[in-house]
Amino acid sequence: MKRTYAALAATALLGLGGAMFTAAPAKAAVNHGPGKDTASALTTVVESTGQGFIADGDGAAKANSTAQFTVGAGALQLMAVPDLNFGEVPMETLLYGGTQKLVNNDVATAGVVSKNGTAFDGNADGNLIVNDLRGATAGWKLTAQLGPSFTSMTDGADPITGTTMALTATGTNKVNTTLNPAINAPTIGTTAATLYTAAATEGKGETKWVINTPASASLEFKATTGKVPNGAVYQSDIIWTLTAGAV
Repeated sequence: MKRTYAALAATALLGLGGAMFTAAPAKAAVNHGPGKDTASALTTVVESTGQGFIADGDGAAKANSTAQFTVGAGALQLMAVPDLNFGEVPMETLLYGGTQKLVNNDVATAGVVSKNGTAFDGNADGNLIVNDLRGATAGWKLTAQLGPSFTSMTDGADPITGTTMALTATGTNKVNTTLNPAINAPTIGTTAATLYTAAATEGKGETKWVINTPASASLEFKATTGKVPNGAVYQSDIIWTLTAGAV
């Protein structure tokens, strides 16, 4: 039996002519990971998952993964609207008509009809701010109008009607810093007047105006025949409206 095994072993080691040979396997880059090796022109084989990418010889192991984020929802916002105080109007301006320029942005809060009564939102800094965080935007439009009349809680004070307001201001935009959005609204009455229209390619991010100087706002009075007691404080709401779409 031992001789038989020896003969079989010798036969297996002999080739043609009695020479002994062994077959060397061909070398190829092998990708042991879950993907495809794109760093080499050699065909790679995924043998199993979780063994990694093997760099063979002077070659490199390369793998691709994924980075991702999701865009948070944004909105079109009217962030700030200003209170406007036109100071002490001379009686002759009310009797004969005339113009009164803006004095400051501090308005009375006690014993009045508008501030903290029907209007709560005005700020004392003169800021008028629109914030468009929609990303893909079709633009927007901002309008303003006065209430039906200026009224006072002083006994015997008649409403003052027919008054119009003018606004003039140049603003800024945080996204497009070369944009100088201009408000030029000489006649704002009891119907909505357009202050600014942002085209679809404009108005992204924060657009801001500051209305706090005599040149930026004024009231135009018509002559009144009503009773206007000395010292009476008159107020009217200003309704600011922001609408999506450049229409």
